Amino acid sequence: MKIGEPLQVLNPYDWLPGYGESKVTFCSDGLDIVVEIIYDRVGTDAEEFSSAKRTLCFKNVSSFIKLPFPGTAVFDFVGDATGLELGRLTEFKTSDLLMLGKGSFGSEQQKHYAIQFLSENLSLHVVAEGYCLSEEIPVLAQL
Repeated sequence: MKIGEPLQVLNPYDWLPGYGESKVTFCSDGLDIVVEIIYDRVGTDAEEFSSAKRTLCFKNVSSFIKLPFPGTAVFDFVGDATGLELGRLTEFKTSDLLMLGKGSFGSEQQKHYAIQFLSENLSLHVVAEGYCLSEEIPVLAQL
């Protein structure tokens, strides 16, 4: 499938540590796909580390593909790759997956989003009407 015209819409490294996420989980909630991203964060004392999480929720999903990253190439990139940065949430304006998603779901509001979780070696491609990101939520240490 072909993809092109990338547009960066969210940079998780604005809040993730430089080495990325600690854990990523996926689940569905009705027509939504919820991605829980757990990561380390530095506390007020430079010696203090704690974990936090944010959820990235894709709304009214018509299709999605979860792939190992790097891995087998399912998508062929066409055109200028200037707006493409790995690890960022990217919207593809040109997308064969988007055309398939619109055909099955029937919504003109659908967009093709992709993100790579570099520490977890996962790539997620989603056709959805939009996304939202939660605020940071502290994670209690598990004994």
